[in-house]
Amino acid sequence: MINPLGVPAMEGAAQVADIGFPVFTGILFIAGAVNLAMRARHTRATERAQVKWLVYAVSLAGLIVIARLVAGLRDGFPDQIWPVLSPFWELAGAAAMTLVLAAIGVAVLWYGLFDIEEERRRIRNDLHDGLGPTLAALTMRAEAVQDLVGPGPARELLEEIIGDAEAAVADVRALIEGLRPPALDSLGLLRALSSHVAGLPGELTIRIEAPAELPALPAATEVAAYHIAVEALANVRRHARASRAWLRLSAIDETLSLEVCDNGRGPEGKAGVGTLSMRDRAAELGGWCTIEPRQEGGTRVLAMLPARGGNHGTHQHPAR
Repeated sequence: MINPLGVPAMEGAAQVADIGFPVFTGILFIAGAVNLAMRARHTRATERAQVKWLVYAVSLAGLIVIARLVAGLRDGFPDQIWPVLSPFWELAGAAAMTLVLAAIGVAVLWYGLFDIEEERRRIRNDLHDGLGPTLAALTMRAEAVQDLVGPGPARELLEEIIGDAEAAVADVRALIEGLRPPALDSLGLLRALSSHVAGLPGELTIRIEAPAELPALPAATEVAAYHIAVEALANVRRHARASRAWLRLSAIDETLSLEVCDNGRGPEGKAGVGTLSMRDRAAELGGWCTIEPRQEGGTRVLAMLPARGGNHGTHQHPAR
């Protein structure tokens, strides 16, 4: 519509806006796509992974904007910069905008999982380094005062305070363990798993095959990999009747591969709670986990999880 308000004085401005606004917004969108791509190249690995798919979507949408502009300038309507009579280009323009919105949703929801795990690690550290020692110190002070007080109501009250404080310390420790296994922060994923394997009782021999050092992993991936490996090994010890098991870790092309195999009897019956938990942990991060029988006998658990960095030189070392 030319000058839809019917104000003669605005006719010239309306014509300028009719052409200038789409051109300006198209240029602004393309400039934003280029800027986002440049930022993604020069940011840290974690931030680069967060915006990678958004860069792809915005870049594709920018190409569609340019293609629509070229088509509009060559369609025989010199007063219109967009192809106004082409359903194809109208649908292409709508698809470009929808693609960007979908990519934003993926970036927010998908990588929000990693941000949540990082926040859990921060809370765990605050509990471990702040509230936990404070409660322990209060318990010790109450015990010191109790030694100075003779039998009577005051001593009984101090005993109740000490009991409540010790229960609070136990609750804090349980919270810390639930938020994130402490061994991951003190030892890292590979050494934490080695420590866990070394402490397992029984006659089962478990061999760990992994790089000398794993690349830096997101906190969510570390937690998922640790729990999947621990649960898989627990299933081997409880159900497989195996004499040997293997735990293999590798990181290739921004993917962490975790494999647990044994030489026992293969999987039987329906999937239990532990098996479903392993699959759910992998799926939450956009990975996957399969449990299947091995051709040589036994069971193979394979989990593929998102990671950062590449693979290092691999060597084998027995854990037990």
